[in-house]
Amino acid sequence: MVVKISKKSDVGSNKTQKHAIAVNCTAYTYKRPTGYIVNVMKPKIDCLSVTLHVHDEHRQAIPEGLWALVHDPDNPQYINSKAGYKGSSYYKTSICWVDPVTKARVLIQCQPTTKAKKGTAYLRFEFNPDQLGATGLANFKEQLPLILLGNGTWETIINEGCITRLDVAVDLVNVDVEDLLVATKKPGKKLSYFGLGGKIETAYQNTTKTIYIYDKRQKQLDDDLEPEYGGAPHTRVEIRTKTTKGILGLPTLMNHLKKVHLVDIEAPNPPEEVHHWKLFQNACRYKGVGGALKELPDPVSAQYKAAIAAIEKEVWQPDEIWDYWPETISKSGFQDV
Repeated sequence: MVVKISKKSDVGSNKTQKHAIAVNCTAYTYKRPTGYIVNVMKPKIDCLSVTLHVHDEHRQAIPEGLWALVHDPDNPQYINSKAGYKGSSYYKTSICWVDPVTKARVLIQCQPTTKAKKGTAYLRFEFNPDQLGATGLANFKEQLPLILLGNGTWETIINEGCITRLDVAVDLVNVDVEDLLVATKKPGKKLSYFGLGGKIETAYQNTTKTIYIYDKRQKQLDDDLEPEYGGAPHTRVEIRTKTTKGILGLPTLMNHLKKVHLVDIEAPNPPEEVHHWKLFQNACRYKGVGGALKELPDPVSAQYKAAIAAIEKEVWQPDEIWDYWPETISKSGFQDV
């Protein structure tokens, strides 16, 4: 049962708006100096890709079977992947299975191209577990014997599949991406994308784009979707990673959230005048927290470091968020055969 409560939304105007938040999906909350409450949500998996090696004698039959399903009017849930879900470019055949309940898609790819790396698995699945949900995953599991021509089930994926991509996401509800300073342990170039109004909408923390923070509400609007939390600002932290643990080892995955440090720019008590702090904020957006601090003389830099450290743990608590990771895996249905 999902219990929701109503919270005041920080919409940046005198109008009072509210949004509903699921209590059992919240890891913790913190209060901004503005008086608004931010809900830091439990971790979720935003994208998962699993590959599977297929014996030579079954390879040609699988793409033939997939295209037969696409063209079969009795199987409308199988569609050409060109309808909005491309996945990896290293496969000749790409089709989607659409869950009739959630409408979420599972991308199914096979036949590696000549551009693919040596040893690339013959079959690849990619989907958003958060959108698919346990019910949608259960529906997909029922399709696997059909897709694999009777030569495998979800148990085959569990025992033989290899995870090639895993995106872990955490939502912060009622705080804008523009109001967060972001730093990472690993040095690297930062790349930001700005909206027409000059506001940051996405911030990549290195050139490989493995860590990025973006305006999830704006993304939903761009995709013609109803914002999940109405007018409330909605920031998503997403970390793309790989693991050799496989499906069964996911509950013990290392805490990749520790790679990120978030600071709410409204929280520190400015060590100088307000306009100095605003200039520092802008420097952080372009150079990161560490780069901006290096531009300050030693006595002042120490004061700014102290101001940030005073609230850093209150905003971003990776260990507390990660305590819910086993629950995320348990509810996903991944390990159920």
